[in-house]
Amino acid sequence: MPLSALSPALMTMIRVIGRLATALACLSAFASAAVAQPIGPGWTPAIFGVDDRQARDTSVFPWSVIGELRFDGGAGCSGALIAEDVVLTAAHCVIARDGVAVSGQFITARDRPGGPLGARLVEARVLDGVERGGNVVATLVQNGDWALVRLDRKLGVELGYLAVEAAVDNRPRRPDFIGALAMVLVAAIAAAATHGRTRLVLAGLAGVGVVILAVFGVRLAIATDWRTVPVTQAGYSVDTGTTLTGVERCNILRFRPSGLIEHDCDITNGDSGSPLLVRRGTHWAIIAVVSYTSYRPGGAPRAFATAANAIPDPDRAFGEAGAGARTGAGAQAGAD
Repeated sequence: MPLSALSPALMTMIRVIGRLATALACLSAFASAAVAQPIGPGWTPAIFGVDDRQARDTSVFPWSVIGELRFDGGAGCSGALIAEDVVLTAAHCVIARDGVAVSGQFITARDRPGGPLGARLVEARVLDGVERGGNVVATLVQNGDWALVRLDRKLGVELGYLAVEAAVDNRPRRPDFIGALAMVLVAAIAAAATHGRTRLVLAGLAGVGVVILAVFGVRLAIATDWRTVPVTQAGYSVDTGTTLTGVERCNILRFRPSGLIEHDCDITNGDSGSPLLVRRGTHWAIIAVVSYTSYRPGGAPRAFATAANAIPDPDRAFGEAGAGARTGAGAQAGAD
């Protein structure tokens, strides 16, 4: 029996189910895609309830490799060594009015017995196109707010450096799950009201939907739910001067479609470029770089970080053409 021969009531029910599933999927997609407007270089603190920041001992790893980028113009950001002579920070820290440039120094390990270590900033690598008048706001929200800065000294030989680990939300997306479930329901209901070849086709469609749901279930079971993984943040906040402070345990709240991470680590001016870290035993790794803050209409803060999976390998970034924008010292860089 062809679908056109189904009773009007049944056809109406199928359409309602399909429209409802589509509406729910669209609503979920809209909610997941909504990204707050960045405030930019003048961004305000994001303290979630009680300020949980505490001082860190920079004579020991990993705090010894998280340092301060002091630009010659007086501004500053945070950053961390991810190679012997490469620091990972935020792109907006090195964006100047006339392009991308670095002119300043990286200072770290102030608590070590021999005193702090420092190095001059030599050149920076950012997302290709940012230095050519790219939209900074678009860069922030599209998970592109990263910069690799090369130093004139290999501080990592003495201090070590941090690994970079991709944090990707591999769990099934809600709109996909809703769509597959709707396909199963609609096909099963339609198959029950038909006969012959049409019923077989619809039953097969429902079977495909069941398989898709099973695959989603497997993915859900094996994927890392980063919202349950404790995260640590540390940076040079403007209100703590030369003291490295951070939050021992904070959380990833959600991933944006671009990969951008929303978190609840307490941060303020100066923390831009600081790392979000995960610890497994004695192993530490950077999973994101603090990017920007915003506020909801009711006044609640929001904080965002660029996921590390967007960041290229330092050797490739500085050793191969086309891996990103490569610029040298010159114009004064901006910072938070």
